[in-house]
Amino acid sequence: MVPMKRTDASRRALRVARPDGAEIAAEVIGSVRHPVVLLVAGGESSMDWWRPEFCDLIAGRGLCVVRYDQRGMGETTLGPPGTRRDGLPVAVGDALAVLDAAGASDAHWVGFSAGGWVAQLAALDHPDRVRALTLVSTSPTMFEADPDLPSATARMQEVWANPLPEPDWSDPNAVVEYHVDTDRDYAGDEFDEAHDRVIWTDTVRRSPTCTATAAGRMSSRMPRAGASGSGRSGCRRRWCTERPTRCSRSATGKRWRATSRGRGSWRSPAVGTNCRRRRGVRSWRRSPARRDASDELVFGADAVLLGRESYEFFREYWPAQTDDRGFAAHYNALPKYVASTTLTGPLDWNATLIEGDVAETVRGLRDQYESIISHGYGKLAAALVDAGLVDEIHAGIHPFLVGNAEDRLRTPHPVGLRLLGVQTYDSGIIAARYAPA
Repeated sequence: MVPMKRTDASRRALRVARPDGAEIAAEVIGSVRHPVVLLVAGGESSMDWWRPEFCDLIAGRGLCVVRYDQRGMGETTLGPPGTRRDGLPVAVGDALAVLDAAGASDAHWVGFSAGGWVAQLAALDHPDRVRALTLVSTSPTMFEADPDLPSATARMQEVWANPLPEPDWSDPNAVVEYHVDTDRDYAGDEFDEAHDRVIWTDTVRRSPTCTATAAGRMSSRMPRAGASGSGRSGCRRRWCTERPTRCSRSATGKRWRATSRGRGSWRSPAVGTNCRRRRGVRSWRRSPARRDASDELVFGADAVLLGRESYEFFREYWPAQTDDRGFAAHYNALPKYVASTTLTGPLDWNATLIEGDVAETVRGLRDQYESIISHGYGKLAAALVDAGLVDEIHAGIHPFLVGNAEDRLRTPHPVGLRLLGVQTYDSGIIAARYAPA
């Protein structure tokens, strides 16, 4: 274990001017020559939510920490009165501007509450600026719940329907108590009132215009999911990112996680299997120098083998996608074979339901197709590896440690692996190919 300790990392303050006249107050802790961690606070939160000792602990591990005040909080201004500020797109622009001012090309984004929406949208619209995501007490969209995830508890819905009366904004103590009382409802099962009061005391002290207008809740400026005119940068449901993602406790007190198999808001396919026949190495249809490992697998495939969960998700997502390199068109056109004990045929999206013994069916498919791919590593892939029907396993090794992770690469019997090749990427991801020994 690497010990965590306080560090006397250098600190420098930033003032970032925005085109609409707002000025973002930010702080850089450590050197941007090190990997950068961008801390994105909630909608009406200041950088004080990221306590100095917490930032020092991160910097003590050889990282650079960047934190900033959201608009209208701390020393960050809202901009001229009457200026249109369209929530999420502006918030993402603010975060990117802070990174630019710090001299960082990309960062590991840590998004808390509405800051999680900002981080997710940044990963979708600016993937080159996002190395990885940590999402804390947030959700994929606001207002409408994602059907794949737990909705807010009845208690939280009651809180939202009956907000606390606003305080006397000219009284700093009243403002602090108002925010502490509000956070008590959001804290779920546990609430550290003393810690929360310190945060808001520091925030109000640094907020010379901490009024109802200045607080300007970010959520009130967010377009509703699927709302007319929300456009590409709205809160509508959008899939997907391949950035490593870690999700922590939600504001409702429930815990959910994103995995390569889960039906959450994030899919990062860390492991894929290739059931190609042993006819020698085929040349890929795209140069490895220009396309990532996922492109190489898909463009080199003649058929796809899916489990029920992957099939149900992919058939909803992929038919609606377009791109300039023909990836979606190629994937949609591939013949697909689905292993499931609950689905009934016939299936759509160029898919065939496997009936009877899956292993025997796959043996026949190996004679029919040159290269078959299967996404993820669940029970289906494990059974095929154990049956000797998988020739290659492609593993994406991400520069990200996940606490309390599950053991995913299992087979009914031990299977040794032989390394076939490795490809590295500027993002730090390593794509490794293995063959069962």
